Amino acid sequence: MKKMLIVLMVGGIISCANNHTNTRTFDLDEFDSKMASWKALNIDAYRFTAESYASYCPTIPVTVTVLPGVEPDLTYEQDDIKDNSGYMYELSRGNPFPPFYGLTIDALFDSIRKTILNSSKGDIGSIRYNKESYYPEYFSIDHGGKGGQAVLEITYFEILQ
Repeated sequence: MKKMLIVLMVGGIISCANNHTNTRTFDLDEFDSKMASWKALNIDAYRFTAESYASYCPTIPVTVTVLPGVEPDLTYEQDDIKDNSGYMYELSRGNPFPPFYGLTIDALFDSIRKTILNSSKGDIGSIRYNKESYYPEYFSIDHGGKGGQAVLEITYFEILQ
């Protein structure tokens, strides 16, 4: 009876261990393909609204207007910021989506790619692309106990003429 109980316990532990494989969940070939497809569309005038979340710095929705030859323009509700001095600092540096850096879809692609390349085997994440314009609509990574979670979500996108 003791042998059977030990065998069942060891089998259960091994079974549980196999359910939690430490593998990256990102397909860099697919990511690079989507980024190339986005660039091939040659969209140089657009507007998008996005929001990010990092465990250390909650943010607000920010709308970015990108036009050729002009610095991107940021629009947001000042009252929504409240007393978040960390986020105010990021905004003052021109970074509305910490921990992701960039004000254009191209720059956000680059920032997400760096995040993927710097991820660890135990990190869990997901990415969803827009079906028409290929930009990342949603990206999340969870570093487990090593550093929290980061999310970027683009909730609105419009091509400008």
